[in-house]
Amino acid sequence: MAALALWACSPCFAVNLSELLLSARARDPAYAIAKAQADAAHQRWRQARAGMLPVVNFTASATQANFDEVKVQDRRFSTELWAYQLTQPLVHPVNNFALAEAQYQERQAQAQLAAAESDLAQRVATAWFDVLSAQEVLRAIGAQKEASRLQLTTAQRSFELGSVSIADVREAQAKHAVVEAQEAQADSDLLLKRATLGQIAGRPVGELSSAEWMKPDLMSRLGPLDEWLRLAREGNPTIAQASHQLVAAGLEVGKARAGHAPSVDFTLNYSYDNASGTTTSRYPSHNKTLQYGVQLTVPIFAGFGTDAKVGEAVALREKAKGDLYQSDDQVLLSVKQAYYGLRGALYQLTALETAQAANAVAVRANLRGYQVGMRTNVDVLNAQAQLYQTEKDLAKARTDAWLNYIRLRILSGRWSENDLHAF
Repeated sequence: MAALALWACSPCFAVNLSELLLSARARDPAYAIAKAQADAAHQRWRQARAGMLPVVNFTASATQANFDEVKVQDRRFSTELWAYQLTQPLVHPVNNFALAEAQYQERQAQAQLAAAESDLAQRVATAWFDVLSAQEVLRAIGAQKEASRLQLTTAQRSFELGSVSIADVREAQAKHAVVEAQEAQADSDLLLKRATLGQIAGRPVGELSSAEWMKPDLMSRLGPLDEWLRLAREGNPTIAQASHQLVAAGLEVGKARAGHAPSVDFTLNYSYDNASGTTTSRYPSHNKTLQYGVQLTVPIFAGFGTDAKVGEAVALREKAKGDLYQSDDQVLLSVKQAYYGLRGALYQLTALETAQAANAVAVRANLRGYQVGMRTNVDVLNAQAQLYQTEKDLAKARTDAWLNYIRLRILSGRWSENDLHAF
């Protein structure tokens, strides 16, 4: 409750949905983890690329010696040596596979980052629309509370005039008390949902306003289900991640098998040594040496370790296949759920808007009937309750429609921040 009060008392700012997404992206731990993994994957690619590039080393040494020969004067001499060594891989099948694998692992990490961003956008949008819906519910209950208050006043006045019984007054009082309790619960629910949105975004939020939300013209954007499924297969980041993982796993099999293949390197050595003498000579020497050539390395036996690596890589490739099939099934099922959820919400909206208009007429008719004695207080209260329940159902249907539409866009990999600018 203390945290809730803190958010409620914090200064609130007028923000839109895309701004809250930017704030959430800057602090969300799941997104930060995916971003770090993508950065690490890029560095692994650089490491793999280094296996194709030349390696140059420089070594140097300086020694001082004191040679004590029997029956001969002691002799001191020093030696200085420095050398450059260059190795350029020419034929390295393992390195070729490692570089290709690292490229697909980086693509996999980038797809994972895109999936984390999509998940964050969906969480922010869900919290945003929850707040909008809670605001609309509270507004509807507030209007119902005012209507029940007026009806209670009318019942009390009619009772004083002797035109209704005390039962009508008690019914109006009971209804008004129930609506007041519902308002308190709705107010707490709104505060909690604002706090949830603020927690995700890392900033306090106040009253939200979105005319676009009130008029979800989404039927023209619905389209056929097959088109959404096709887009999801092509652009969903989760499917892309699993696909890149499968390719990388296949390259890992090739890299393991390449452990049996020979490798060829070009080597070059250039050295210089300067000695004031040796143990066998008193004369100084100065030598420069240049050596270059081609080195062939042929693996013969590694204790069956290479075969074990191949077996492990093949098993992991089969796992990657299963992961891809599973990701594809899950994503396509989610697309179908979002599609039918959106279509159902849109049909429900049409029906509820018609019901709202009819209920408003029914409330007015019951009020007039009550005033002339043709309707009871219960009839009026029931008509009012039905009207405001319809308005609450409308708020939920709007929320369901927008959330399922945004979810469809995210699942298909076609969403962008422009989809959120209207809110």
